[in-house]
Amino acid sequence: MKTEEIIKMIDEYFDGELEKGKEPILFTHLSLNDESREYFKAANKIKSVIGETIEEFPEELEARILYSAASKESRWFNLNFRGNFPALLSYAATVILLIVTLFLYSESINYKNSLEVKIQQVNDKNQMIELLFNCLPQAEVKGSLENPVIIKSKS
Repeated sequence: MKTEEIIKMIDEYFDGELEKGKEPILFTHLSLNDESREYFKAANKIKSVIGETIEEFPEELEARILYSAASKESRWFNLNFRGNFPALLSYAATVILLIVTLFLYSESINYKNSLEVKIQQVNDKNQMIELLFNCLPQAEVKGSLENPVIIKSKS
């Protein structure tokens, strides 16, 4: 087996996720491979050190946390900015940007309406010009060759 697979199996073993059928394969490979055996010993040492340092939290701690969370008012929107100047500044900037955005949006709607009116006026003028061209009498052009133009090249 590859070393990566064995390391993965060792990690699963210490996490309690290794299938019972794969444990004999793991221990057989550990008896044959020194590098895997050293990794197993290091992982076992880490697990035992962590197990020794775990402290139990007091039973009343959970109750105190729940009571303190329930006793405080739920604050949906807190406007107390006395000690928090960056929060005040960010709220003010947000409000200003919102107002500017609404103003620019309304101006863009006004420009859009104005543009639509101008486009309609141009279309109306274009139709009027076409009507005028169609109302003009047809012109008759007669050509004659009284003065022939002779073009000579310079060479």
